[in-house]
Amino acid sequence: MDLSQILQVGLAIAVAIGGYFFKRMQATLDENGRRLMKVEIEVARQNQVATDDRERLNRIEEKIDRLLERGKK
Repeated sequence: MDLSQILQVGLAIAVAIGGYFFKRMQATLDENGRRLMKVEIEVARQNQVATDDRERLNRIEEKIDRLLERGKK
């Protein structure tokens, strides 16, 4: 083997190792993206539940206020 072949083999090995690490980083980023999406969905769901609960409590308060007004008359 002459020097150019050794350099080509070394370059091929370096590219293969770089490609392997790039693939692993990409897989990690994809997994983190999926996990982040799940968290965002859960936060949105909890926010909607909290909004629904606040609306329900506001309606109950309005009904109590109307009942109290009737009781005063």
